Amino acid sequence: MGGAVVVGLTMSRRGYKILRDGQMPPLGEKVFRPTCIKRGASARLAGYAYLLAFTPFVVLALWGHGQAADLSSKHGRVDQAACKRNSVTAGAGIVVES
Repeated sequence: MGGAVVVGLTMSRRGYKILRDGQMPPLGEKVFRPTCIKRGASARLAGYAYLLAFTPFVVLALWGHGQAADLSSKHGRVDQAACKRNSVTAGAGIVVES
């Protein structure tokens, strides 16, 4: 969820600037090479795209959070004996206990 928030804040800030200025790249943004400035409908479309680009990440994070909560409540405690029976230990070599 934290990653979705970071991506969302970064991209939505740029999208807001594009919509505010009505051009892409926004005013004051540094570019590496001479860039054609887009204005009008194409700039607005790019601005909205930047604003909405992080939405799938947030939706996926919320969905995954719900799934994880359901799994942890259904299965309850972890069987420690089963973990020990199926463990992998490393010593001089790898020993797999079954």
